[in-house]
Amino acid sequence: MTLGELLARAALRRPEAAAVVDGDRQLTYAELDRRAAGAAGGLARLGVGTRDRVLIALKNRLEHVVAYWALQKLGGVPTPVNFRFAAGEMKYVLEDAGARVALFEESTAAAVLEAARGTSVRLVYVGEKAPANTIAFDDLLGNPAPAPEPVAENDLSLILYTSGTTGRPKGVPRTHKNHYAGAVAHVIQCGYAWGERTLGVMPLYHTMGIHSLTSMAAVNGCFVCQPDWSPAGALRLIARERLTALYLIPTLFHELVHAPELSRTDVASVKKLAYAGAPMLVPLTEACAKAFRPDVFVNHYGSTEI
Repeated sequence: MTLGELLARAALRRPEAAAVVDGDRQLTYAELDRRAAGAAGGLARLGVGTRDRVLIALKNRLEHVVAYWALQKLGGVPTPVNFRFAAGEMKYVLEDAGARVALFEESTAAAVLEAARGTSVRLVYVGEKAPANTIAFDDLLGNPAPAPEPVAENDLSLILYTSGTTGRPKGVPRTHKNHYAGAVAHVIQCGYAWGERTLGVMPLYHTMGIHSLTSMAAVNGCFVCQPDWSPAGALRLIARERLTALYLIPTLFHELVHAPELSRTDVASVKKLAYAGAPMLVPLTEACAKAFRPDVFVNHYGSTEI
């Protein structure tokens, strides 16, 4: 199984199910599969082939999701990076990964443009009014193109950069086989059922964000983007989109359960909670259980490396 096949099967299984929501924009699985195939064709025309790295400096937004799945179909390797990186940090990862193409947006433009100066990296801009010498993301969405080589389960599927307490960030390579196993494990551990709906706020440069996205494809669930965190915004999305699952770090859970908006927000749809990234103290655990009354409440550790 490859990640491209994971999306293709989801589109065949439940084509009209909602796959991704970003504000007023929404794609079904059939639409996401078609758009990802078109973006894969555009990336192939830029020279991206099997095992080629593509740096993604985007927040959690519809285009990030499309680019991620496009690369899985193509056999390219998404290398998402922290959108808060300064130019020096961006340049280090760009060079360390050997990226051929970089996707960026307004929030990361200054750092990416400076990091790519003097290199042959092709720059793709997501948003209106693409800067000079860059390509608009929408212009990639042409005709699908086959991968230069068949994508195999032992090919690289993703590189996530993780930092320890010292030294430079280190790229953690994951194959399609690793990555598919991680998606299915997340489904099993969290007790997900068909059609779950999760908050897509953990960044897609982090394993928690990636597992939130891939696990939804495994169960034809919906990934609801929240590009910028705020507890009030998260509560609005929970109520409006009838979210069923939350996978967050403890800090965000703390802000949610102490938000003044919680008492006047309907959160009854949320039945599954999971956290990672840090321990959760007993008072916070109890506050989460009281606020959401979940059927499932689990903790993960070491998901980037393992």
